[in-house]
Amino acid sequence: AAVYAMTASNGWLYAGGDFVTATTAETNVAVAVDHVVRWRAGAWEALLGGVGGPTFSLAIGAGCVYVGGRFTKVCEGAADTAVRASRCEAELDSSLHQPARGIARWCNSEHAGAVWEPVAAEGFESMGTVRAITLMRGREG
Repeated sequence: AAVYAMTASNGWLYAGGDFVTATTAETNVAVAVDHVVRWRAGAWEALLGGVGGPTFSLAIGAGCVYVGGRFTKVCEGAADTAVRASRCEAELDSSLHQPARGIARWCNSEHAGAVWEPVAAEGFESMGTVRAITLMRGREG
């Protein structure tokens, strides 16, 4: 397991990398995650779903966490990620994932709840591996 990217916003620390669990050392509590996790008040928390491969970059903008990496799908999650039949990488149920091209975002709003969605890059058939994300003010989304 490896962490490749970290960023912080509104009291949360977000981490992305090549991992599917995050364990809080003090309590020895492991959380099932899909390559992205957040930390606050001494504990890790899953982002209810995730991406189907390693995450190399994170950025915060317009109330969303943007994730870049080497993945071809984003997965919706249940409150308990273990409810899914498998990790996002191996998820076959098309109702639980959407195709993605190495870049996605997770938005958490009071009205819509937490939602994972791929981010389209106009003119690119495949993004391949995304290693850096830069958001321009007024251009997020």
